[in-house]
Amino acid sequence: MSIDISTINYPIKNNLKTIIHVPANHFLLILSESIPWEEYALIAIEDLYKDRKKSGKKLNIRLHLGAFLLQTIFRWTDRELEENLKYYCPARIFCGIKNEQISYDHSAYVKFRNRLSDETASKFNISLLKVANIKGFTGAAFVDVDSTVQEANIEYPADIRMMQSIFRKGVKLLNGLGEAGSSTAKNLLSCFDLKSTERLFKSYFFAKKSNDGFELKVKVFSEAHKISIKMVEAILSIQNKLKDYVLPWNYKRDNEQLTGVAPTLLNQINHFIKHGEVAPNKILSLHASEVKCISKGKAGKPYEFGRKFFIGRLPGNYSFTMTDNNFALEDSDSLEKVLNNFEEIFNKSPDSISGDQAFWSRQNLKACEIKKINEIGICPRGHKNWRIDESKIEEMATRRSKVEPIIGHLKRRGMGKSKMKSDSMTRLDGQRSSLSLNLSRFARDLSDVELKWAG
Repeated sequence: MSIDISTINYPIKNNLKTIIHVPANHFLLILSESIPWEEYALIAIEDLYKDRKKSGKKLNIRLHLGAFLLQTIFRWTDRELEENLKYYCPARIFCGIKNEQISYDHSAYVKFRNRLSDETASKFNISLLKVANIKGFTGAAFVDVDSTVQEANIEYPADIRMMQSIFRKGVKLLNGLGEAGSSTAKNLLSCFDLKSTERLFKSYFFAKKSNDGFELKVKVFSEAHKISIKMVEAILSIQNKLKDYVLPWNYKRDNEQLTGVAPTLLNQINHFIKHGEVAPNKILSLHASEVKCISKGKAGKPYEFGRKFFIGRLPGNYSFTMTDNNFALEDSDSLEKVLNNFEEIFNKSPDSISGDQAFWSRQNLKACEIKKINEIGICPRGHKNWRIDESKIEEMATRRSKVEPIIGHLKRRGMGKSKMKSDSMTRLDGQRSSLSLNLSRFARDLSDVELKWAG
């Protein structure tokens, strides 16, 4: 093997003007020609100007929509998105950025994304599935249904931890006001023995697993509840004086949680202390309100805390997702809403449907009969009979199992444990996961090449 060292000291600065040739069959260029940009723009405008006036600098809607879709497909971070839109030519062409046009700072794309709702992401997905149906990549032949839980970005909702959080947030707020010159806050803070209270919480976590340890936990739990109530009352007593101070955003957030959420939570904890049972509609987090305790019967994970999503697998391994305002709709009550979502995409009911035992119920079977579905391949419970011929039972079981890999892909694309801190962004991430997978599959089918990230 010979070696060429003639370009070892390549004069970079003298050769900066470089012409880059992007082939016409690049998958991003092909994908950009099939995305219904005008329809996407009309959908997004509903969110962009819901509470705002059409004033100020004009928004380049194609650039922002393209950036949103690219980040949805590849799961780029905000700074990676900014970098790629500056120097990656296929991404620039996809977003409609002209040759000499400069893309925005990453914060501009964040602001745009934060103004979109989960319903908008769902509409984007429905619109894409309609295009995929026209092109023959998917269709209304069948749907395979399953459910999963998108876990919220919260710690395990133990009452003792939430009471500890209430106490610490109160100390932080009083301490900040005291440093700003509030003598009332200093006096209120002096009423608490901070070190002994922290030792009290610590003793709960390190109590021995014995009868004596259990009695200690009961005693500490009751004492922590009294201290938390005292802290909330202290914060409520200075609300009028807080108007004289300009609070930073994190202090405002803590104050809202201590005055809005904490009192109700402490009443629910008091209900548990008195009656030994969890109060109805139990609060599970100080910052996330749309969180439910969901039991899926998994080994080693009996309870999950978050929001339930229903996944429908379509021909070509495309998918759609659906959730509801109750966050934890039971599988046995869900098929009517899932089928309504299907009809919104294809304007007809599926010819065949499959699902596991959790979906076997009178209500679901009746919904399938009303929708006039020919093959109801839902696995029966107990000793009940299938609603299909025995020759097709194995086919239905195989089809239903194919939903699990789809759920695995969705989990990696945003349906897993959320990293978002607000309920709205958590919902958006969940709906965005299905759009991400479908865009990847659509790009693969259009370009007819092997794309590793297409799932």
